[in-house]
Amino acid sequence: MTAPLLTSLGQAGEGSWELPWRCFHCDETFTSRHCAAAHFGADETAEPACKIKGGEGGLLEALRRAESQLADAWHSIHTESGEAAQAYYTQNARHREQLIATEQVGYERGLADAQAHPETLGLMNATNPKGQPNV
Repeated sequence: MTAPLLTSLGQAGEGSWELPWRCFHCDETFTSRHCAAAHFGADETAEPACKIKGGEGGLLEALRRAESQLADAWHSIHTESGEAAQAYYTQNARHREQLIATEQVGYERGLADAQAHPETLGLMNATNPKGQPNV
């Protein structure tokens, strides 16, 4: 008795069985995941095909494709994984590296000027007139 029931429901993958999906609006039964997704939509917020006027064929497939693309776009926005976000972060990192390098060059130039001409900067020599270091 169990074998005919399992055979009539269909096999989804290796060793796993899927139950059919039934629409409570139109009472239609779907045995494949693809057909059920086309009728019900990608998630619970989608309108079932039987409730959409002109929901047959290509128009419904276009609607489901658009819903999927919209979900992908929102995911990309929220995870900042889009091309614009990646370009922004790449440019920001490059700018930060260049700023640090420029600041380092300026710092090194200032140290060299201070060592070469301490008297023009109001600095005293590191040693006193007797040749001993200042404390």
